[in-house]
Amino acid sequence: MPRTKLRWWLAGGAGLTGLLVAIGCGSGGNVSNDRLSLSQDDILSVALPGDPSKVVDVETTPRPIFGKALAVGNLIYQSANADERSAFGQGLAVFTANRVNPNDGQGPFFNQRNCLGCHQGQNDAAGQVPTPVSRARTQDSFLVFGDFDAATGAFNSRADAGGTTLHKRSLPGFPVKSLPPLPGAPLVRTIGLRNAPAYIGRGLMEAIPDEDILANKDPNISGLLDQGGNPLQGFENRNTESRQIVGGSPVIRLARFGLRAAGPTLLQFALGNNPAGLVSPFSPGLNTPTSTGDGNPSPALTTEQLRRIRDLIRQIAPPSRVTANLVPNVPEGSTPEDRGRILFGADFSHVADANADPLQKRGLMPLALRDLTKGQLNCAGCHMPVSITGSSPAERGGIGGRHLSNKRAYLFTDLLIHNMGTGLATTRFTLGPASDPLSIASYVADANVLMPSQSPQLVTLQNLGLADYGHSPRFPMTDTALPDQGRANPLTWRTATLMGVSLTGPPYMHDARVQVGQSVESALNEVIIRHASSGLMIPQSMGDLDPQSEAFRTVVNFMALPQSSRDDLIAF
Repeated sequence: MPRTKLRWWLAGGAGLTGLLVAIGCGSGGNVSNDRLSLSQDDILSVALPGDPSKVVDVETTPRPIFGKALAVGNLIYQSANADERSAFGQGLAVFTANRVNPNDGQGPFFNQRNCLGCHQGQNDAAGQVPTPVSRARTQDSFLVFGDFDAATGAFNSRADAGGTTLHKRSLPGFPVKSLPPLPGAPLVRTIGLRNAPAYIGRGLMEAIPDEDILANKDPNISGLLDQGGNPLQGFENRNTESRQIVGGSPVIRLARFGLRAAGPTLLQFALGNNPAGLVSPFSPGLNTPTSTGDGNPSPALTTEQLRRIRDLIRQIAPPSRVTANLVPNVPEGSTPEDRGRILFGADFSHVADANADPLQKRGLMPLALRDLTKGQLNCAGCHMPVSITGSSPAERGGIGGRHLSNKRAYLFTDLLIHNMGTGLATTRFTLGPASDPLSIASYVADANVLMPSQSPQLVTLQNLGLADYGHSPRFPMTDTALPDQGRANPLTWRTATLMGVSLTGPPYMHDARVQVGQSVESALNEVIIRHASSGLMIPQSMGDLDPQSEAFRTVVNFMALPQSSRDDLIAF
């Protein structure tokens, strides 16, 4: 990247820290109900250095109750006090409010009737219920679109056509929202599916100081190697709020939220691209409500409600870990989980030692035991097991900071973005029939579910503007949709956290391409192999892999393992 840009970004980060110190970080607690105050509050969402002498393991929610009910007690930190539980409950009420007409701020174009419509899971044998810690329903990944210039990398999010999200449902009296006509050369139309994440550990991610994330880039810590055995590193994303939300901060800063780590703050993360189609003070006019009878409809979300949603996201606790995976005195290799831990490259025996080195504090084995050239997997090189939080922004502008500051958090991510090759940059859609859950036809068929009962409309490929997908050189089957994604490019994605991954279940990956209808074990096996795929199909051999993926060597080594060793890794 140009050195002038690097200096500008570094100067912006240093200036922001200086501002925080100068004002004593106290004004972030301003609770006046206007857009400017919340924007200023969110500018202060910077993790400051913590106190190493106070670092302890993060509190968790017991696995038997984690996410098993849409209730505060099944989601929040168990030691939360009355004020924290009240704020969490208010946020949960906003998150689950059913919005069906303009009086609720709904429409005219929308994807779901509430936030929970996307952030929920399948009911399964374990009795999983829709909660913010469940995975998205497969067909309800939302679609982003725009026009891409392959020669320059420029992306036009088509704000003139209501971009960047194609809301596939509409209220009665409004036509189906459609993509604009295909662009002329050299531009191509691009679309991408985005799977709503499970909200686990986001408050902890927010509380990690920037310098700790930047340190994860060091190949002497990560141990990452390219196909030729040369050291490589991921890189941090940097972005502004103002590129995605009206009234957001224009400061370029290290970003960490979202599938490409394009979100610098939780506010931007919650509102960016507005997939729900709701009106808020940060998206005025994006989806203007129809008449409410008084001619002056209120926004669906007020700034105070947005604060409560932020409190909700911050305070969702991680589930308790399977103890056998982490107890240091269990003889090495005596259980499938522990054999999997060794393959993964994790070592938790020194994470709490005051004199531990950077590798040990991150829960990493020595580099020699994670050597990709010797058949090791080194999953931990990107999915770094342990992160140490500093002083959470919630200490200065929010609630519940005591659960987030100075914590040893088992996030299993470096919060960096990595080149994952061409396979993940292929749009999830196939051209198969509606019975194929990955097909574009199944996505359109789902659009006709939850339409208002009085609506005579029928959503089709034609009126959504998707009929030419895969059939026109101006509409190829690639995912180069980059709506204000900072430094990311079409091949790069942020390392996903693995916190709670066994409890959420499939669908997995950024576009839900790893489908429901299979066991967690089968789905995770598929996820690992897809880390270096060259296309949409599941790789069957090395010939189906893309060598430019930073996970190439890991996937090659994984595919060479006997099935029993693969099972051990997935058990871990």
